[in-house]
Amino acid sequence: MTSSGWNAAQGAANAPGATLHIAEGARHRASLTLAGFSVGQESAPTVSFASAAGRAYLHLAA
Repeated sequence: MTSSGWNAAQGAANAPGATLHIAEGARHRASLTLAGFSVGQESAPTVSFASAAGRAYLHLAA
């Protein structure tokens, strides 16, 4: 099962922002930092997972 969670003010030292961590089961798969965004912003992206033609994908929408 794929899960995700947002963390505040992570990322590179000179470009912190809301960071999305994605895991599949117990394994860490990826992280994505949106520099300048905060977790509490109304315009923070929503995350969904889906698949099409047998290929999984992540969809971010703001």
